[in-house]
Amino acid sequence: MDLFNTSWDELRRIRDEGLLDLYLQHYPDLARYSEQEPRPATMFNCKFVRNIAYYTSDGGRWLRERNADAWDGGQLLWTYCGHKDDFPEFEFDYNTVYAPPGVDLKVELTLLPEPRQLLTWDQWRQTGKDEHSVFADPLFVDPANHDYRLKPDSPALKLGFKPIPLDKIGPYQDKLRASWPIVEAPGAAALGDFTTERYFEVPGFEPTPASEFTPRRGAGNCFAKLAAGQPVTLACFAGGNHAQGGWLPAVIQTLRERYPGVEIKAVDASICGCARGSGFSVYRFGHDVLSHKPDLVFVDFAADDKETNMETVFRAVEGIVRQAWRANPAVDLVFVYAFRPGYEEAYNEGLCPAPVSAYEKLADHYGIPSINMGHRIARMAREDALVIRASAEEAAKLGDKPVFTHDGVYASQAAWQLYAACIADGLAQLAKAPAAGPHELGPPFRPNHLEAATLVPIARAMVSGPWEKLPPDDVDGRSFARHFDTVWYTNTPGARLSFRFTGTEASVFDLVGPDTGRVKVTVDGAEMGIRERVDPWCYYQRLSALPLAQGLAPGEHTVTLELLPDPPDRSVPIAEAKKAGRYDAKAFEGVALRLGWLRLVGELVE
Repeated sequence: MDLFNTSWDELRRIRDEGLLDLYLQHYPDLARYSEQEPRPATMFNCKFVRNIAYYTSDGGRWLRERNADAWDGGQLLWTYCGHKDDFPEFEFDYNTVYAPPGVDLKVELTLLPEPRQLLTWDQWRQTGKDEHSVFADPLFVDPANHDYRLKPDSPALKLGFKPIPLDKIGPYQDKLRASWPIVEAPGAAALGDFTTERYFEVPGFEPTPASEFTPRRGAGNCFAKLAAGQPVTLACFAGGNHAQGGWLPAVIQTLRERYPGVEIKAVDASICGCARGSGFSVYRFGHDVLSHKPDLVFVDFAADDKETNMETVFRAVEGIVRQAWRANPAVDLVFVYAFRPGYEEAYNEGLCPAPVSAYEKLADHYGIPSINMGHRIARMAREDALVIRASAEEAAKLGDKPVFTHDGVYASQAAWQLYAACIADGLAQLAKAPAAGPHELGPPFRPNHLEAATLVPIARAMVSGPWEKLPPDDVDGRSFARHFDTVWYTNTPGARLSFRFTGTEASVFDLVGPDTGRVKVTVDGAEMGIRERVDPWCYYQRLSALPLAQGLAPGEHTVTLELLPDPPDRSVPIAEAKKAGRYDAKAFEGVALRLGWLRLVGELVE
């Protein structure tokens, strides 16, 4: 991740969604860093001086395209977020900044408690920052060939920039180096043949070989019941844009044809693309799947975990496995891997993409069979038997050749049929050698697994102030009954939710929309800052998660959230609503919360 070019909202999302867990394990004080009063006695009197910021037309193009709305079509240069009283203590100056014509530099400035501002370079300098900085070409010797030494007349040198001793930087022999000598790939730099990109595969995180089907210990309990004519329940635990369980009806129909007269029930526990990844869904596994007492569960999040690091996948998916077998050692699990554009690169090399590799390592550890639909899709594309992406108009010209996706995100109906055929073939092989018996948990793959992740109902005793219980089947015209038993609603600033639990993490499974407000979070009496979630899609109600506390020491904790009166900056979703022709000014008025469940890694204290 390029943190230098990541907006404050994105950094805050990374923090709030628990993606910093590994850091918090080692630096727990980070979890208590607050943006509000009382302000921490750190990050004061900082200086950002005598630096070079150099942008090209192509170098940051993908960032500008991804953040076109948030950056107003420009390129983010600096980001500052802090209390307005501390702003004068930060020094930005004597920097050399350059961007070619057509790349408009922006500065994201948030002076709490005031809302975010997006400034041009000139507007930023009017705040008193970068007073002596210059917008000018730093005059590298030969940037096209990666020679970033400065020419003698560089404006950066005139501002006091100290030349980097590039001739003294590079690999050297050391006992801690993974290998020696280092063999460099051919390059074209003026300083010699070398490449600045080096990769080292950390043991335990290397990609696994790819295959379409791996039986491991099978799914003998379910197939023994099918063979005996006993009723079975199959559940699809899936998520995101890339699968969403669209293949489930065809798979169930195939099994009914193979086992005529046997009662086969289906549980569709998929979730929409607004709530992506195994880390989001591990909390709902007990409520959405295990409560139905399934005989076999398909776990389908590998394509959804594309942007999730392997360690986080290990933690969430191992939690799913251990929850399942702790509840019922007889339930069979099957990992199924949907395809995502881009995954074909690894498959064409005979390897699994990183998220799929993470699942395969867990599958090896626990003996879980896997069916890799993505492997088949990639092979078909390689053999010109399938087109990965084509618009509906382009697809019409391809005849009978299937198209995996029309928009680059959602799998097509043809893709679902291919998924169903691949899964049916894998199940046929699993049925050949069933070996019924309980699944033993054994030692964990990772000690920080999320077996303790769970949903807990919000009780009347937890809320104070005006709250209303709403039926989940009609929230602003949308039904969320599939995921919520009830929705707690308030639009009154000062309304609170407070609870005690023993464990390490807490969040809320909720809805966000046009009127979602900001909340102040307190953990064990200490203010933990403000939570606000505004993105381009907040012009309608949709599933989300409100993070409250991560990285807590094991033990009992008290958590409180309070709705604040000041609304967040809603300019981005308002603009998106207008583009979509769905803008309703009244929907964006006021502040509100719609809460469904507590999400705990631990247990509620009554």
